[in-house]
Amino acid sequence: MVSVGMTPVPFDQPSADFLAPALGDDLEEVRGECQRDEATLVKLSGAASGMIITRIEQYPDGLKELVVVAGRGRNMAAVIETLTAICRKNAISSIRVHSSRKGYQRLVEPMGFELIECRSYESVYRLKV
Repeated sequence: MVSVGMTPVPFDQPSADFLAPALGDDLEEVRGECQRDEATLVKLSGAASGMIITRIEQYPDGLKELVVVAGRGRNMAAVIETLTAICRKNAISSIRVHSSRKGYQRLVEPMGFELIECRSYESVYRLKV
């Protein structure tokens, strides 16, 4: 497995500027989620670079899902591999990724992700771990 460092960081203005293309109109809403500790901004290092915003959702049946709200950077395949290992260690049953990138499906389908929702501004994918 490749080594991707993941460090939680504050959602400051340089982070907002970097993630603005990925967040679009949701920038202020997601900034608020990070400030209320409902989501976490993570700086990537090692085999990947950039940032992702994640949150954990728990369903009534007790299952947990890691949601990648937004991300921007290099080597996102390595990031997904690292997140999958983290989920397995922490009894998180799935990863859901939101992406506005048109070509993202070609990246995640070979990893086992399924397209679960397609909106005019984003696609949503899920991987059961």
